[in-house]
Amino acid sequence: MEPKVIHYCHVMSWWVLAALCAAQGAVAQEVVTCGEVQFVIENSTLYPGAGRAVNLSSCMSLDLSNKQLTTLSDGVFSGLTALLALYLNNNQLATGTFDGLVSLQSLYLNNNKLTTLTLLGLTSLRALYLNNNSLSTLPIFSGSSLYDLNLSNNQLTTLPNGVFSGLPRLWFLYMSNNLLTTLPSGIFSDLSNLLMLDLSNNGEQTRATGLPFMTKVIY
Repeated sequence: MEPKVIHYCHVMSWWVLAALCAAQGAVAQEVVTCGEVQFVIENSTLYPGAGRAVNLSSCMSLDLSNKQLTTLSDGVFSGLTALLALYLNNNQLATGTFDGLVSLQSLYLNNNKLTTLTLLGLTSLRALYLNNNSLSTLPIFSGSSLYDLNLSNNQLTTLPNGVFSGLPRLWFLYMSNNLLTTLPSGIFSDLSNLLMLDLSNNGEQTRATGLPFMTKVIY
């Protein structure tokens, strides 16, 4: 009779857990804690952890960077109304929906594989980092608090009229290393406080018009 193998995956540190579970054929889980709120990563998918209803307001800064995530389960961030910063950079996410994070000020989604993105109700968002993805279309940007937007190193070929119309406080807009060749007339006309616009490494005919006099433009 073969000796019984005992699974200790729930008590080991993460790197020991991963090696042990792989050897035993078990599915490794990683638990990430934010304040008193827990999240579970299993099969590259993020899920709510146990005891989710306990003091959601204790989670204010959530770091999920470098976790090899490919999927966010539905509603995984529901109820986190006190969350100020969310780090999801350096993963493998292709899509994502962020809804109802009314206090969120900084969202890091750079260095993923995003092709689609939905942003809803992020009324306090100040900084959004989407650089180094595969976006060919842009989400609707809502919330007049946004001042830093990085769209560099994507697959943008055009910008729809009015895409920046709801961002009167935007200071910094980075769109270098895309596939833009022409820009719609007046696309930046609502950005009355823009200080920096980076359009470098796009098409040779990409020229911005209607900018405030103090805007520094990089071609």
